Amino acid sequence: MIDLEYSHYMTELLMDNRLTVELRSRKFDALRRLRVITALYEEEGFLPELVETVFCKKAAFIMKARTKAELEEIIKPSTPRYSGGTFLSMQFLSY
Repeated sequence: MIDLEYSHYMTELLMDNRLTVELRSRKFDALRRLRVITALYEEEGFLPELVETVFCKKAAFIMKARTKAELEEIIKPSTPRYSGGTFLSMQFLSY
């Protein structure tokens, strides 16, 4: 199912004539990298529904991004922060 979503976002990028060549290329690369990451999660046995949800959410962020820095922040894996014996709340991107 993720492959269907992946092709949907790739097609949407191809059809968006408002993007510069450079930004379109960076978004293609970010989506490709995101697909590789989610494939690894699938191989590890994560719930497919969870992996698809993460993929779609990050892909939507990628589609809205306007800079290289935003794309890098989106594609970066989320890591929990641990301090003093407890996990700290994670800050979510607000694109």
